[in-house]
Amino acid sequence: MFVFAPEDFPTWSSVAVYLRDLRMAIPPVISLLEIANVWWTGDALFMTETAYPAALALAFLLPILLNRRSPVALLASFATAVILLTSAAAIHPGNPMVADAYFPLFILLFVACLQRTILCTGSPGLRVPLAAGAGLCLTMAELTRPFLFPIVIYVAACAGAMLWTRSRRQVIAFLIPLMVFTGGWHVHQAWRFGQLTWSNHVGFNLIRAWPMVGAVPLAPEPGNAPLAPGRDPNINTGEHFDNSQRLTRAVVQFVRHNPVTAIKHAIRRVQALVIQVRTGIYSHDPNHPVFRFYRPTVWILSGLLLANVIALGTALVRAPGSALRLLAAPYNLLIAVTAYSIIVMAVGDASEEARFLISVLPLLAAAARIPWSPLDMATDTERHARH
Repeated sequence: MFVFAPEDFPTWSSVAVYLRDLRMAIPPVISLLEIANVWWTGDALFMTETAYPAALALAFLLPILLNRRSPVALLASFATAVILLTSAAAIHPGNPMVADAYFPLFILLFVACLQRTILCTGSPGLRVPLAAGAGLCLTMAELTRPFLFPIVIYVAACAGAMLWTRSRRQVIAFLIPLMVFTGGWHVHQAWRFGQLTWSNHVGFNLIRAWPMVGAVPLAPEPGNAPLAPGRDPNINTGEHFDNSQRLTRAVVQFVRHNPVTAIKHAIRRVQALVIQVRTGIYSHDPNHPVFRFYRPTVWILSGLLLANVIALGTALVRAPGSALRLLAAPYNLLIAVTAYSIIVMAVGDASEEARFLISVLPLLAAAARIPWSPLDMATDTERHARH
């Protein structure tokens, strides 16, 4: 995030201090891999020039595997992947945050592992490793984007309850990575810094999406001098967290006092993300022929996601006794994560909508199916297996 660089941490002790004091929204695991890359090769080129584009491409290709229910679905998924990946390659250079590639990749890998855990009838010995893989991918997704914490708790509870009905060992294997990594990191953040999420910058993002809140008086940040020439100010400080809290409280207070205005504004923010479908980021304003297909594709996928959300809600109302079966189905968990991510990204920040959208496009491509029958949504995994 232009505050630290992998070269800043040449020893184990410096890495330990970095992790101990890290309170910014820098993905800890990914940053450790970049540091290791520098140790082994002298630079971070493998992580930035090989692993990052590979992760981005794989995130857009995974929906093809998840949607191979029929030749028509396979062809549609392939065409969608080509359009979205080509568009992402044109847009993302405007601000290439590596989290935008790893976040959807880990979510889709979680869904794939959870599906295989349920479907692994021929090789029961693989169920426990697959359950552990699902838990590891889910926790890695949460350690990539701080805003995922609430929905990860929901997803872990649903998936854990579903696995509990099948095997206690699968539940334990699934929960261990979540408790060790997500649980451990949040306990550390709460104990050392008093932060609910592992980001001290939330308020500054929020205020960009809610400019009508107006000016909020902020305290000085005397320790924010750049750590090296050419770097951004050091926001990894307690003073920055205090100011972030002030801004967050101001936005929350505005929403509480102006609920109708807030709802209308939130709807406009979601429209700015999935209806306007912006392609420019700051000075980067590409003009690619694929954009003629990109915007309609996003509109269709967003419409299908909304239809699935409505279908799932309808199914829950009509069959409350099947709530766990409905909510814990891997495909329905994907719907929940995708819808949640779009809303939080839309109302939680502004000015980089083109980049925000890229990070949820693979989820949209995997989640946006035609909901032929709401009750069939719970057995989508089983129907997928028959194909």
